[in-house]
Amino acid sequence: MNAELENLRKWSHGHKLTLIFAKTISMIIGTNRKLHKGNSGELIQAHSKISGEQIEKKKSQKYLGVILDNQLKWRGHISLIS
Repeated sequence: MNAELENLRKWSHGHKLTLIFAKTISMIIGTNRKLHKGNSGELIQAHSKISGEQIEKKKSQKYLGVILDNQLKWRGHISLIS
């Protein structure tokens, strides 16, 4: 994943686009079962970096007025609007 993020950084730089690291987050999306490793129940962690900068990890994020979470459930969004 980090190699692809580096490719994205190079591409954006080559096309005179800027990545704003303060607004960049990382979220692994999947079912509760797939988000945890095997029988240990340990949550899968991805350490994403672009140009050596650590990307913030989140379980949910507001995007275009909709709360998205890592399991694509509506609880957070419903709580926001109710």
